[in-house]
Amino acid sequence: MGSKTNATPPPEDAASARRRSAEDETAKGESESVKVAVRVRPFDTRESSASLISVLAMNSKRSVVTIFNPRPKEMNTTTVKKAFQFDNVFWSLNCPDECGSKPVGQAEVYDAIGRPLVAHAFNGFNSCLFAYGQTGSGKTYTMMGGDPNALGGADAGVTPRLCLELFRMRERVEAEGHSKWAVEVGYIEVYNERVSDLLARRKKGAKEEEFVEVREHPTRGVFVEGQELREVSRLEDVVALIEAGNSVRHTAATKMNDRSSRSHAILTLILREERSMQTATGQIITTAGKNSRMNLVDLAGSERVAQSEVVGQQF
Repeated sequence: MGSKTNATPPPEDAASARRRSAEDETAKGESESVKVAVRVRPFDTRESSASLISVLAMNSKRSVVTIFNPRPKEMNTTTVKKAFQFDNVFWSLNCPDECGSKPVGQAEVYDAIGRPLVAHAFNGFNSCLFAYGQTGSGKTYTMMGGDPNALGGADAGVTPRLCLELFRMRERVEAEGHSKWAVEVGYIEVYNERVSDLLARRKKGAKEEEFVEVREHPTRGVFVEGQELREVSRLEDVVALIEAGNSVRHTAATKMNDRSSRSHAILTLILREERSMQTATGQIITTAGKNSRMNLVDLAGSERVAQSEVVGQQF
């Protein structure tokens, strides 16, 4: 009698599993139009020096975050804990979660929430990714990285990773077919309900800020009238534009963050496809193909006024 053996594939690490899951969802098409993810950050310097305790627990396998009430009697309630389920959960404390999963880094966060957007964009679908939370909760770190001016390395956030993959995928797509893709960047700020174009060329000596208007068109949808869009061909071009835009953003020191942005910033990436086809007579015909846009949003801090000491025009 003969024997038959089945080879067992090597175990897959957590990062590879997340990447494969993201690719699977992209390939089959996601049924949900909105997904919500939560990231638990480690204690900051102020919290560590105050010897605070964590009131959060996370079950990464069930995508559940549990909040514990440390003083139920003082609050006249019998509720000891409350659990919330999300589409994705990321544990970034310096200890394992209740399932024993290790803290996730920037790459794992991008694989889950950023990578699928790139493939969707080349399929002609619009998308929006925004970070919401109070000042100091890690919004800018997640979106941009530890050093917003560097935008690279292992500490890079979702935005630079997404842009890098976008240009790599464009190179692959263009090599496979008869189409070219143009990429344009727009960068605006919303502050005190007014919209500014962070990439607009400002006149020398201008003392007053110039604002732009948000319009809605039956075919174009919502757009910023007169917004300046810059064509880019590599990650370094996007980095330079982000740095230029960040230099004129409204920032202010708060009690919770020495340099907190008091405005919403929206980075828009627009993809335009141009298809070429050769006729029987040898003539090259060029036609417009797919169009898509990705809005990457870094919202201003959302917190209690008394805790952050945000007052007046800053709020």
